[in-house]
Amino acid sequence: MGYQVLLDILGAMFIGGILMLSLFQVNTNTVLNLGYYNTDFLLQQNLLMLVRQIESDLKRIGYSQNIGIINSTRDAIITADTSTITMVGDFDNSGSVDTVKYFIGPLSELSASINPRDRILYRQEGNNPAQKIFFGITVFDLTYFDPFGTEIPAPIPRAETGAVASIQISVRAESGDAYDSKYADVYWRQIRLSARNLNNR
Repeated sequence: MGYQVLLDILGAMFIGGILMLSLFQVNTNTVLNLGYYNTDFLLQQNLLMLVRQIESDLKRIGYSQNIGIINSTRDAIITADTSTITMVGDFDNSGSVDTVKYFIGPLSELSASINPRDRILYRQEGNNPAQKIFFGITVFDLTYFDPFGTEIPAPIPRAETGAVASIQISVRAESGDAYDSKYADVYWRQIRLSARNLNNR
């Protein structure tokens, strides 16, 4: 009788141990998934704000309340490369024309991040110091098209930026930390955003 009770106790302990391990695994997976999806949600929110800023700036390329300040598309786009653009326009609708530059920093800037691909996206207005507007950019790609929809190879020489009629922007952002060896990531592409002021030249 005592032997049977001992077997029952050992069996119960074994089954209880399995159940505890299962619950522990479920709890671990829940915590990992919660961390991943929370990070993913924050990335989406932040990217949405970034996209609105970029779209607003690009739509104002070449815009000025005062006619004659910006005479040609060549004057509206100073530099046009695959990950850098410098534009001229009245970006804050203040009546004064200024330059805005977007560019990404080197990989070495975020060396403390676990993610080996993430960078900082900068926005510089006029001669002011460049502002860090997004951490975690892994893709910031600009593609330029002429009025006929033909892609213009970048970098575009300053003398030829007047041919730009529309721009395609692709942005990918990733989390700095991995959850279960996965980085949360979000991707956005604007298909050929046309600045009305470029088309009116």
